Parts: sequence; structure tokens; C-alpha cells
Amino acid sequence: MKYTQNRSRTAQENIIKAARKLIAANGFENTTTEEIAKKAGVSKASVFAHFGDKSNLLIAVGIAKMERLNELNKQGSLIEFYTPWFEFLAKNKDFSNLYFNQSSLPKGRWTSQFLRSCNDQENVVAQIIQRLEPSKLGNPHPVGFYARGAQAFFYQTVIYRNAGWLKNDSEALLALENSLTVWLAD
Repeated sequence: MKYTQNRSRTAQENIIKAARKLIAANGFENTTTEEIAKKAGVSKASVFAHFGDKSNLLIAVGIAKMERLNELNKQGSLIEFYTPWFEFLAKNKDFSNLYFNQSSLPKGRWTSQFLRSCNDQENVVAQIIQRLEPSKLGNPHPVGFYARGAQAFFYQTVIYRNAGWLKNDSEALLALENSLTVWLAD
């Protein structure tokens, strides 16, 4: 790999690390691109050159976490898979809002990776359903139908929790587990 490519990748990684720390400490809206650039040791123009805009930077910050979450608890139940996802999205409300508005994001490299991670999540859910609910395979609906329904219940639970309609995380996860149980019942 060429020196300039290594430097570019290092700068990008430093920008993501700086953004992750500042957004965690101050929130997305209260974190400026100037602060991120300063903490990363790059120019503000470099931040824009690598990410285009602040929304794409937030996507880049969340993608690595999303990919790790898709690898967790694949062998467990749906609620075991969804719990760390729920905790991540409930704790990171700015990213959560962006996550639920994914269809309105501008096209770009980070958006493509983001959408691929979202699709990977649905595929893991489908695999879990295939493993735990083999009766769904012979059903008139394909397993993807059940996975999309499970995803809808998950999204609804996160939105209700973030809006304060579910009072705490325990109540929200119990509501999700109940919804999934009813959805997958024969």
C-alpha cells in the first residue's frame, strides 16, 4: 500500500475515534466538525474530504459497532441477539434517529456500508428463526417474512423506549420478548 493511502486511512481512523469520543461525551448536535478535526489532528477540510458531512461521519462511527453486534449471540434466542442492539440504540439516540431514517440518507460509501450492516442484521434474525423455529420453513410465508416482522417489533420497541412511551429498558425488552413470542407462535 502506498504511503499516501496509509496516511489517509490513519487520518480516517483518527477522525472516527475522535468523533466517537466527542459524540459520546457531548452528543451529536453539540459536537462540531472543528472539534472533531482538532482532536483528530487534521484539518476541518480533511474531515469533509473523508466523510462528506456530519451525518456520514455519524454513520461511520456506528458501522463498526453494528458489525460487531451482528456477530454476537447468533446461537442464542432472538431476544439474546436483540438485547445488545437495543442497548446500543437506546444509549446512542442520535445514531438511533439516523438508523431509523436510513432511507433518507444521501447516497455514498458510508451509507452503502450502513445499509449493508442493516441487511446483515435482518439476515442474522432470519438464521436464528430458521434454527429455532423450523416449523416456519414449511409455512406459507418464507422465513424472511418472519424476520421482517421481528425487525419491525424490534424497531418499534426502540422507538417507543426512546420516546419515553416505555418507561425503562427492562420494560422495553420484556415488551419486545412478548411481541416476538406472539409473532412466532403457531
